[in-house]
Amino acid sequence: MAKSGLKLTDYGSTKERESSPIIPDQAIDSGTGQPEIAWAGISLAIYTGLLTPMITEAVESEAKREGKESSSNDQLMLSMYAMVCLGIGEIVGSLTIGRIIDKMGNKVCSLITLALIAIQTLLTVWFIYSWTFGPLVFAMTFVWGLQDSVVNTHMSEVLGFEFEDNTRPFSVFNIVQSITVFCFLVVEAYVNTRSQYYSFNILCGILGMLMCGLMFFFPYTHDDPKGHQELEEEQSERHTHSAIN
Repeated sequence: MAKSGLKLTDYGSTKERESSPIIPDQAIDSGTGQPEIAWAGISLAIYTGLLTPMITEAVESEAKREGKESSSNDQLMLSMYAMVCLGIGEIVGSLTIGRIIDKMGNKVCSLITLALIAIQTLLTVWFIYSWTFGPLVFAMTFVWGLQDSVVNTHMSEVLGFEFEDNTRPFSVFNIVQSITVFCFLVVEAYVNTRSQYYSFNILCGILGMLMCGLMFFFPYTHDDPKGHQELEEEQSERHTHSAIN
């Protein structure tokens, strides 16, 4: 039986990879994309476990300052009204960020994410300072929803299109996000005062910008036609190698 003239090399050892030390399949192992996944978990933990108690306490505090009575049901009702804007922000983000990625690329999406995290942190700190229920609360929850939708849509796009094997990236996403949500919900159980709200939200805002900022340096092959072609060639080579074996 004649030997095939095709020369195969191990994955990651081709000369095309020498100029690109991190390629998408290796990026998930090196942790390049994991910080933004962790931030998606932090964001989820904050708007599910912290925003509603903060708004409820602000409503109660405002009622006491004005000498009015405010039942726990009224406080919860107003906080739920405010959280409706978070859902609206989620919808708006999911409908718009995909088009932005298609037209401008993933790196622009990373910059938009950083801007949204900065805005939501400023609005949250402003709300804690004012400690009143008003239009600022609705603006804050809307931006939180917008940011959360942008991050999750971006990560789903990256995990679905930037990797040959979709099973491992989405498994990593679920594991990292679940662990992060658990850890931060535990921490939030000890965040109970306005000063603690200040510190926690500022710290999380800085942490979020650092985590999501790393995605600007992610090796997006679909933003680079040459890199995309190289990835397709590498995938074809691996499939050929698998078929021969």
